[in-house]
Amino acid sequence: MNWTGLLELIRWARATPAGARYASEFAERFDVEAITDFLAIHVLTHDLDSLDIDYWLYRDEAEGAQDPRWRFIPWDKNLTFGTHYFSGIRGENDYFDYDQDFLRTMGNALVTKFMQTPALRDALYARLAQLMAEDFELGYYQQRIDALRPVVAPSMARQPDDQAYVVHPGQNHSAPGFLDYHLKALIDFVELRYRFVARRIEGASGPAYATSESLSERSAGEVVYFTDPRGWTLARLELGAAVSSATVSARVEEQAGLDGVDRLWSFEVDGDPIQGKLSLYYRNTPTENWYAELEPIGRQWELALARPGQDGGEPIFIESTTNPYSNRVEAEVSLAGQQRFVLLHR
Repeated sequence: MNWTGLLELIRWARATPAGARYASEFAERFDVEAITDFLAIHVLTHDLDSLDIDYWLYRDEAEGAQDPRWRFIPWDKNLTFGTHYFSGIRGENDYFDYDQDFLRTMGNALVTKFMQTPALRDALYARLAQLMAEDFELGYYQQRIDALRPVVAPSMARQPDDQAYVVHPGQNHSAPGFLDYHLKALIDFVELRYRFVARRIEGASGPAYATSESLSERSAGEVVYFTDPRGWTLARLELGAAVSSATVSARVEEQAGLDGVDRLWSFEVDGDPIQGKLSLYYRNTPTENWYAELEPIGRQWELALARPGQDGGEPIFIESTTNPYSNRVEAEVSLAGQQRFVLLHR
């Protein structure tokens, strides 16, 4: 190991300010395309802890090396695709989250200044857009799930023991037998993470938990996402019939005292009535929780979509399906004028 070379890199990273000079000298020291791809995958998978310790720096120092520039070699990818670490909680992997960080630099000067340098940052944004649209669209993930399911399924039936998850038993699912739901949550993560990343690239601004979507000449089967300017998706609507012209405004507000999720979803339709499969998403993590209890799953299997009762009357429940592993409740609805929904225990 040439420690002198590494020391030179550290000194350069600390001393060189972000900007045009940094971009030029970064390209002298690194394979920029490879680093851009490394960071893009880091962003898309919501990798939470790899930029402080969980990577290797490597360069070929052999005499006459074809490319003597530095490269990142990633490892330790357990905290990805919505997986988190919450100390002392069993089943912490059952929590679902996708929008807390765009790129957590963890104090890494190389990456911090990369993101502060417009030429490098914009190249990353362009690569992210390409990967989401072309290389890693939803169909790719479904194909990989289908291919890897036979390999993964036996492990998903195991619980922590002296031969498994000895170091971090909390980083295991809370109960076996729900593989289908875990895999659906993976697809949910990709859909919602992509919406979050797109919003961050756009630099959108506006109030949290409120958005408006224009529906013009939409066909049955199309999916509309109600994603706020910060990148959090309030709802997903799969159209059951074509829509000629409509604008739908959506918001989520706190509503105390509900037996389930303490939030109220409101939709206002200006234009054609809309039919489709509506999915509502809620928060349930130790850092932000809307659910009645703070535990990964609990009674969330009992949640159903409902219309609030009028003048204090009983709520009207709608036949629903739920996936607690992605904090999602789904039902067939008709939207016209003003509509309000809540998520309650049946």
